[in-house]
Amino acid sequence: MIASVHHFQMRLRSGHSFRTVVGLCVAFLTIACGPGAGSGVALAQIGGASGPRITPEAYLNRAGLTRSWWGQAVTNAQRDRLLYMTSDDTSVYLQTSSGLVTAFDTETGRRRWGTQVGQSDRPTYPLSVDGNNLLIVNGMDLSSIDSVSGDVRWSFKLPGQPASSPSGLGGMIYVGFLDGSLFAFDGDLIQKLADKQLLPSWGYRSVAWRYKTSAAIASPAMVTQKYVAFASENGTLYSVTKRERELLFQFETDARLTASPVLYKESLLVASEDYKVYSIGLRNGRYNWQFSAGGPLIVPPLVVGNEAFITPENAGLLSLNADNGRVNWTRPNVRRVLSVSPGHVYVFDNMTNLIVLNRQNGGVVSSVRLEPFRFYVANDRSDRIFVATESGLVMCLQEIGRDFPLLHRNPDRQPVLPELAPEGADSAEQAPAAEGEMEAPAEEMPAEGEMPAEQPAN
Repeated sequence: MIASVHHFQMRLRSGHSFRTVVGLCVAFLTIACGPGAGSGVALAQIGGASGPRITPEAYLNRAGLTRSWWGQAVTNAQRDRLLYMTSDDTSVYLQTSSGLVTAFDTETGRRRWGTQVGQSDRPTYPLSVDGNNLLIVNGMDLSSIDSVSGDVRWSFKLPGQPASSPSGLGGMIYVGFLDGSLFAFDGDLIQKLADKQLLPSWGYRSVAWRYKTSAAIASPAMVTQKYVAFASENGTLYSVTKRERELLFQFETDARLTASPVLYKESLLVASEDYKVYSIGLRNGRYNWQFSAGGPLIVPPLVVGNEAFITPENAGLLSLNADNGRVNWTRPNVRRVLSVSPGHVYVFDNMTNLIVLNRQNGGVVSSVRLEPFRFYVANDRSDRIFVATESGLVMCLQEIGRDFPLLHRNPDRQPVLPELAPEGADSAEQAPAAEGEMEAPAEEMPAEGEMPAEQPAN
């Protein structure tokens, strides 16, 4: 190791470029922190000769965007790849193929923690959030993670082969299985058993109920305070009471249901592979409206306000009125929706270009190339844009001048903006702070030299 340090010093003295030396330092740290040092986790290389590059700020500005922050997920640099990105109001979570989970603060980009969940290369699904708990299925294990610290609270063996992400609310956890079963687990009881170190032997007692259908349940259940709605791949939607599993209704479509139902007011929006979107009552299954989308729907609608944005496969983007199913506008050559602001809709096309659309009429405003940032969050919580590369390089984008995020789901948590002083206000109010008074420190941002090198887009 000493010889390696001497080698880096010689490189610096011989006039090698800063980028070359940084690449050598990253390689040195990867070796030093690798399995031989007692840890198999190392940071992936950022911005090396062949690594991913951050999109230039000038290119983003042309699209009315700016880079809010960037970061690097904890990965196994030798063989790891990113699988999923999810978010809640405070954090963005990245999951890799080796079972590593990294949490970033949505506003500052600070990496909160990185932890190993389960074993490497096991089948896994996107995590779900239940308050301060993160629920993750890895192989045949269900685990709970503290969203603040990243500590694994408990993990136990499931009674079958899971086929969906878990869903949790109010202490109850719901998981779909390959045999068509939906299991309900008592999360509070699981925690008590874990605290007493009785979970491996008595975990089976946490099963509250099981509901059996005729086909696999491959999409996470939609949970409210009283009801649970879930879909099986035979094209049937079920709604049951949360704790007693009493069937309220079942609704049948003509094709598979691989997208989760979405709650809108007192209705469910159900996207089916039979090319249709259905709106049905949550409590009684009452039919409200249906819309033929022109292509199979494999991802759920993204709902913001009273608008439902749907992306049927190879059929572009449609903006619907979620109250009556009427079309507001359509836009071809759109693959997925990333986020929505008051005036714009941000989408990916089939070539991973970020397209900015006018929210009123769907017209194209601008675009920017984001390859290789092909992973994204379908953000129905705020107007922030979260994208990442397969190597775990994550980036947050925002509209220029919008320093505070616009919260869609929880507008009551919106920061209160300070009132601007009117023109001609007393100059004394604008005077510098008096001697001895402290001024608020400027937000600490990484220097340009610390960022991955910017590479012009093609």
